[in-house]
Amino acid sequence: MRVDGEAMDDNPSPSLPFRPLGARVVIKADVEDHAPETTQSGLVTAKTLAAAVEGSDSEDSWFVGTVVGLGPEQSKDPVHIGDRVVFSWAAGQQLTLEGEKFLILHHSEVLAVLE
Repeated sequence: MRVDGEAMDDNPSPSLPFRPLGARVVIKADVEDHAPETTQSGLVTAKTLAAAVEGSDSEDSWFVGTVVGLGPEQSKDPVHIGDRVVFSWAAGQQLTLEGEKFLILHHSEVLAVLE
């Protein structure tokens, strides 16, 4: 409730089963699992690390997804629900709720909005 007594929309992303906080962006990645390539013991492979460190254009270093939710705080470079964005393989945290996979990242982890 606002101070002036007018009702406020608490969740700008009502279709999500959760409410992102702060300057968070919720993404549905275009790939099933945005996790980097790992060994059986869970170590990130040298190929994936090299691609990320070198900033290469390798598909192992960045991903594309669609914005499906936004937290209440936005920066001077806003993204909008429905935007397709580019982000690093190391960005954010994966969350699975009600059988759906989401990626929650800080607004600053969004590298670009695709036109």
